[in-house]
Amino acid sequence: MLKACEVHGFAHITGSGLLKLRRVTKLGFDFYDPLEPQEIFKFLQKEGGVEDLEMYRTFNMGMGFLIILPEKDAAKAVEITGGKIVGKIVESGIRVKDLVIE
Repeated sequence: MLKACEVHGFAHITGSGLLKLRRVTKLGFDFYDPLEPQEIFKFLQKEGGVEDLEMYRTFNMGMGFLIILPEKDAAKAVEITGGKIVGKIVESGIRVKDLVIE
């Protein structure tokens, strides 16, 4: 991956959910096509009565590892990793579909 693409950053998303991305860049993220959360997250949300916004603030919601790279390398990265393009870099903020995480 590092030899084939211009990687700008890697992020292992654990506790604090997607807010951890602030450690990578001051720019923002628009997750317009996030991964479908696994059943455990749906269970926790339902049983705990937790709103979507809080779930994405607290948990990674299934997006545990992100690679940040230029758009021109995105398709190549998907081919190499078997991953998925979930969003894009934006000027500021962290959004997941219609949710503003910050």
